[in-house]
Amino acid sequence: MRHDSQRVVLVIAYYFPPLAMGGVQRITKFCKYLPEYGWRPVVLTSSPRSYFALDTSFAEELKKTTAFEAKSLVPFSLGVGESFENWRTRLKRIARWVLFPDVRVLWVPYAVTVGFKLLRMFQVDCILATAPPWSSLLAARLLSHRSGLPLIVDFRDAWVDDPFASYPTFLHKRLNMSLERWVVSGAARVISISEEITAGMRSRCNGNWKKYRVVNQGFDPSDFEQVVERGERFTVCYTGSLIRTRKPDDLFVAVSQLIRDGVLDPKQVEVDIVGFCPSTFVEAARALGLEDVVRFRGYLPHAASVRRLLGADILWLYIAESEGKTILTGKLFEYLGSGKRIVASVPEDGAAASVIRALGAGVVVRPGDIEGLKQVLAESHEKWQRGIEAKMPSERLKNYDRRLLAGELAEILNEACRRR
Repeated sequence: MRHDSQRVVLVIAYYFPPLAMGGVQRITKFCKYLPEYGWRPVVLTSSPRSYFALDTSFAEELKKTTAFEAKSLVPFSLGVGESFENWRTRLKRIARWVLFPDVRVLWVPYAVTVGFKLLRMFQVDCILATAPPWSSLLAARLLSHRSGLPLIVDFRDAWVDDPFASYPTFLHKRLNMSLERWVVSGAARVISISEEITAGMRSRCNGNWKKYRVVNQGFDPSDFEQVVERGERFTVCYTGSLIRTRKPDDLFVAVSQLIRDGVLDPKQVEVDIVGFCPSTFVEAARALGLEDVVRFRGYLPHAASVRRLLGADILWLYIAESEGKTILTGKLFEYLGSGKRIVASVPEDGAAASVIRALGAGVVVRPGDIEGLKQVLAESHEKWQRGIEAKMPSERLKNYDRRLLAGELAEILNEACRRR
């Protein structure tokens, strides 16, 4: 079962549409555009997924992609919003002791079984696995080892260097380091989203430096072709889940103080929060008198979320100092795709700040710097009153175009296959 003109890549992605998670878009867009470069994706993903938010809007983009599911045994069904955060916390407490590298390791035997069937059904040329979850890489490594097919691994986050990785004992960390080395040593190519993540892996795993590559995060320009009229209010938008480590406190306090000082009119300002949000943050907004200013939209399908970005005047990005310097959250690149000005409360010497400064995409203030954030918001509001809209030239964003990034990936797949 193969098209004569195309090679076939088995894509192992635990998170894949209709699942609506942050890690879905990168692999989805790769699968959308790889056929333009001579590669047909056959996807192996997880099932069931009823406990996650779903987004069917990607179906049209994946007409040339065939997806197969392998049973997923997850100890706890995860909800969304506040319950999602509570269950995830409970899950981690148990799983970090007995399941490693993560709770999805229970998926591995099923994924390997279905994976071998797919290798027989399709004349697969290579295997591409994206992570987290890290268990996806274990399944891919086993399939590659048994089949002899080249393995390409894609790190969307750091594994051992993850600032949120909490190991119960030193032995647990050593086991994760060993698993990382085992995966990387067996890979023909090792991709990550940043030089910082790649540098960490090189220092631990050694091997041939030429096999390490960076393929940027990005955005799909076709998602931003819709025309959205500006609203009557000065609008600050944030998209993405708010969790224990990513809080809207800085923004809420800054806006409330600007209203108190008469800089902002509460009837002419709006803060749009798009994504899952615990009730504690809703209560925090109410306590600051912002119940008529902050709009909690909840989770929205991707197309609707993009409309919110395009209808906003500025976009707020938040990365806590505790998250480390390597974090390049996917929402940053969606923000870039909108062309809107970014106000980023992020580590000043981190990867996200470097991207924003290099592109002239906005202003960086230190997390917790309320006065600095107030100044930027006041300046942005003053420009809004004068009808000045800052738009970033699209030519600056070429390196983050999903179609071109898929071309980079296709060349990496070609290289891996030539090594056979």
